Amino acid sequence: MSVISNSKFADKSVYILLAAIILSCGLVCLIPNILYKVNSNNVSFIGDRNTVTIENKLPLTDISGKSLDVKTGIIDEVSFSVKGVGKKNTEVNYEIYLINTNTDMQINPGFIKIYLTDGNNNPFEYYSKNSVPAYKSLNVSNSQANGKLIYSGSIKGEEIQKFKLRVWLADNYVLNDSDRSFSGTILVKKV
Repeated sequence: MSVISNSKFADKSVYILLAAIILSCGLVCLIPNILYKVNSNNVSFIGDRNTVTIENKLPLTDISGKSLDVKTGIIDEVSFSVKGVGKKNTEVNYEIYLINTNTDMQINPGFIKIYLTDGNNNPFEYYSKNSVPAYKSLNVSNSQANGKLIYSGSIKGEEIQKFKLRVWLADNYVLNDSDRSFSGTILVKKV
């Protein structure tokens, strides 16, 4: 009888040992992920929308595009913020980029003007020059090969930075009878 009970005990011990090994392996795999989330800072996009669209609009000079009220309907403007997520005094580098999401009847990206300011309408250095860059001439994003870099900077945890992105048709765009458009998605990513 003792041999039978010892074999039942041995079977239970093997199962317990296997469960302990599996649990240990699971914890070893999870610990780096948990530590990464606790110790890393990140960035997040805050805004009502993260898209821009130009559709059946009139071409504008750069001066008009920078100054016209969005209520005119000729430009598209998106106000948004980037928030640092994580430890308060730790800086994280990030970039804001725009991806062309249009597939049909697209306006040539060389005619899409991109103008980025802070929340008080002060242009960032790249956008304060005399001419406003076209989407096509922007640098490729480090985060995504089909994205165009519109801003890169750093932010601390809990900090919020405000932006306004304006988009319009360049004044050298020739209007035609076909409906053409440009659509883009604004994304923010830690680099």
